[in-house]
Amino acid sequence: MKFCSNCGKPVDDNDAFCQNCGAPCGQQENTQFTAPVDQPQEYVQETVYQEPQPNVLGLGIAGLATSSLGLPGMIISIIARKKLAAINGPLSGQNKAAKILSTIGLIVGIIMTVVWTIDILIGIIAGIGAALS
Repeated sequence: MKFCSNCGKPVDDNDAFCQNCGAPCGQQENTQFTAPVDQPQEYVQETVYQEPQPNVLGLGIAGLATSSLGLPGMIISIIARKKLAAINGPLSGQNKAAKILSTIGLIVGIIMTVVWTIDILIGIIAGIGAALS
C-alpha cells in the first residue's frame, strides 16, 4: 500500500493521483510525516576591537586659554575640532569636553579678533589724528 506524499492518506497501488487531495502519487511506501523540529539557536558573541580615541582635551583647553589673543586661539580651536571630526563613533567623555571647550574657544577667539581689530584701527586713527594736529 502507498501513501500520498502530500497529505499522507493511503492510496491504491494503481492510482496515479491521490483521491483525497489530487496530488500525483509517488513511489514511496509507508511514508511517515513528522513536524519539523526546532533546533536550538547558537548565539555567537563577536568581540569587536575599537581603536582607542586620541585625547583632544589638551587642545580644547589650549584653544579656550588662548582665545583672548584672538587668532591663535581660533587656530588651536579649529585644529582641535578637526581632530574630533576625524574620530569615528561616539566621543569619549574627555573628547566631549574638548568639543565644548574648543567651540567656546572658537567663538571667543572670533569675538576677540574683532575686538583687537577694532582696537588697532582706533589706535591707528588716533595716531593719525594726533599727527595732523
